[in-house]
Amino acid sequence: MRTASLLLLVVLLLFAGPAAAAPGEINYEAFPERLLLRMETSSPYMGELEKLTKLPEFSLYGDGTVIFTRADRDDLVELMRAKLEPSETAQLLEFAKSEGLLEWDDVIEKCPLENMPVTVFTLRSLSENRTIRVYGLAYSAGAGLLPPGIARLYARLGSFSHPTTQPFKAEKMKLFVRTVTGKIHKSSARVEVWRPDIMLTKVTGATPSAAFREKVYEGRFAAKIAKFLDGKVLYTRKVVNLFFSQKREVYEVGCRPVLPEE
Repeated sequence: MRTASLLLLVVLLLFAGPAAAAPGEINYEAFPERLLLRMETSSPYMGELEKLTKLPEFSLYGDGTVIFTRADRDDLVELMRAKLEPSETAQLLEFAKSEGLLEWDDVIEKCPLENMPVTVFTLRSLSENRTIRVYGLAYSAGAGLLPPGIARLYARLGSFSHPTTQPFKAEKMKLFVRTVTGKIHKSSARVEVWRPDIMLTKVTGATPSAAFREKVYEGRFAAKIAKFLDGKVLYTRKVVNLFFSQKREVYEVGCRPVLPEE
């Protein structure tokens, strides 16, 4: 009888799902690939490749993992990783809620200027799925045009730090490639020789861009791509045809790490 009771308890625990949240708290699934809270900003002046490779400034996942960006001393963006305790995850979600994230309009356009960046806040839980787009956030907040909670949440997520912070090491990298047409002038663009042993002509697959092809690489290929791509985007390779004549093909290449929810 006791064994049967224990087995029944185990079954109930396995199928009970997430624990119920305390009154006022945000209930969520504690899975590593479950996105809970995100902030990302895009600019109308970004090129196509920059849009494809840009990463969110802040992402919080169900297991407490935080993947975020920060600028180093040379203003180069680094991708970092930290791990929160469950209580810290709950506190951060509660902070977002207390600042009014669940009460804001889906689109907030208070900025009177044109061509300003758009900041997107995303909150996903078992009971809420909100996406808020704020146009010209920095200017609007400085001019007092926004609810103060938006500026406070933007500042907290944008300046996130934690004792467990370390550089993010991507297990998978997504490579974007397209063939450059027309002449490339060395005076206006830096062209490098493509060295990783990955055939750029073999990069195929579905992509949100009609011009760029994309492919996901893992293991040593991911490490080689990440190490080699350090801000350069134009690469060349020589092609030898059947008559042994050579021509040069130029490719625009970019990459970004594959995030847990992808």
